[in-house]
Amino acid sequence: MKSSVTGKLFLGFAALSLADAGAATESIGVLSVAAPPGPTAELADLTGQLRRAMAERNADVVDAANLRAAMTGSVPGASLGDLQRAYDVTAQGALARGDDDGALVTLTAILAELDRLPPGDEASELWVKATASLARVESDLGHDAASSDALARLVRRDPDVQLNPREYGPTFLGRIGAAKAALKAVPKVTLTVTSRAPGARVFVAGRGVGAVPAAVSLPAGTYTVVGVLGKVRTAPRSVSLAKDDVTLALDFTVPESLRPDAGPGLALTDAASTTGVFAAGAYLGLDKVVTARLLAEEGFRSLSGSLYDVRRGSFEREGKVRLMDGSFPPGGADALAGFLITGVRGSDLVEVPVAARLPTVAKAPPKPDLSAKPPAPPKPTGVAISQGPAQRETSALGWAAFGTGIATVGLATVAIWQGVESNSDYNAARSSGSQALVSSGDSARTAAIVTGVGAVVTGAATVVMGVIAGEIGPIRF
Repeated sequence: MKSSVTGKLFLGFAALSLADAGAATESIGVLSVAAPPGPTAELADLTGQLRRAMAERNADVVDAANLRAAMTGSVPGASLGDLQRAYDVTAQGALARGDDDGALVTLTAILAELDRLPPGDEASELWVKATASLARVESDLGHDAASSDALARLVRRDPDVQLNPREYGPTFLGRIGAAKAALKAVPKVTLTVTSRAPGARVFVAGRGVGAVPAAVSLPAGTYTVVGVLGKVRTAPRSVSLAKDDVTLALDFTVPESLRPDAGPGLALTDAASTTGVFAAGAYLGLDKVVTARLLAEEGFRSLSGSLYDVRRGSFEREGKVRLMDGSFPPGGADALAGFLITGVRGSDLVEVPVAARLPTVAKAPPKPDLSAKPPAPPKPTGVAISQGPAQRETSALGWAAFGTGIATVGLATVAIWQGVESNSDYNAARSSGSQALVSSGDSARTAAIVTGVGAVVTGAATVVMGVIAGEIGPIRF
């Protein structure tokens, strides 16, 4: 069991390292944009060609599948049906065989996947059953603190939870009653959720609490709020409840503009509006957005591509390519992709509108007054003034070194922990003569060695990349 847990921890720290190393990169979304009802099939196809051409030049371009997932709130992984079968067959089967360890692993994985799915009544019902089963398994394994923690999460999410007495038994139901009583002692705060979208349903911590305007009394704490209107859902909002009542307004403007099956793209009343583009880019978690629009002017049609920096809220550049019978001319998609990525117009196929050539920086400084006398030079003071080194941006390699440094700390912590566990098991085995404790100590020692080696590897990588980049994340030397 320990080796399994250590393996999960190792993977978690590896994922943390990759996430931190990837923090220096930027996500670029290519979206088709048109007035409602949204992009046509022709525009969606041209956008796909432009996206593929850009992806060949820049690995940070987000593919269509991940854009659709971001728009719909779904993520790659198990579906709700898969998780339900895993609970009914795998978890319940393990419990029936008396395999508490196997049930614990399965239930933990099911709950982790449920947290990644969009909120809904069926998902909430499965979460309650899986959490209750997890609390019971933790209790059977003697993990009292973990069991109590699971029960606290259960009643906080669903204070009125009711479980089948024949399935859980009076002792376990008594513990749930105690958890409910403890929760009632926590001060309550009223959360009111409103929206201009009538009929929108509200989910708080994954549990449906009714349609807007919805008011619910909750124990003090932090909760995630999501609004759902048909297939449209708002981005998760985190709300902290302390002493005073809180009112939260959900805005469906951006979600209603998303068209995951058309490009993916956006339906904006003013297709050339930058406000809608920036709002959608922020909602989807993109650093930059490239919009693709169809233009009809002077007897011909063009595909216009515009680049926006969502983080800075600035328009970067625009280029367009004339279409031939509704298609890119040979090399047209590649030429437009190259211009949008580099800013260099490397082909006559790309036209740059006059307005797009104008700088978007601050106004030019006023002309100097040549009639005025120049100021007298300052008197020397004998003190040299240095402006210091110019500031520079942290490089991708520096952030990668920062990520591997975090992974090194995590892996070293796990190695130390496993070494302590190993020594503890060996000492207990010497006293009791238990072979099971010897095997457990061997597993912990192996885990300590593996994670220790991982810490050495990531530590060496941190040093090498830090020396080359001259920095480790925000730390420069």
